[in-house]
Amino acid sequence: MVFAGGGVEAVAAWAEALPIRDGWSHMTAACGAFGPDPAILRELRRVTASGGMIALVSPEQPEWFEANGWQRRVLDRISAPEHDAWIDEFFGPPDPPHDLVVTQVS
Repeated sequence: MVFAGGGVEAVAAWAEALPIRDGWSHMTAACGAFGPDPAILRELRRVTASGGMIALVSPEQPEWFEANGWQRRVLDRISAPEHDAWIDEFFGPPDPPHDLVVTQVS
């Protein structure tokens, strides 16, 4: 998801090749299971304006981001609401996002 000029636009694309011009986004957010992949981090920085923020929701290896200067917020885990057993069987047990890492682009 990218934000620009007070508006919000969701963009579906491969993280390594976002169809967004350089420095377009003031707030670039991603929620997905990827870790500190250099190509992805380069691309997130490329599309984010100087002074803008990058936020990753529950990335793999959040400790790596924290050790490399990203701010990390860890929320208490919450229990999933009551749900049918087939959901766990199909998707696995629910694990709501609970980690956030953010950095400001300079």
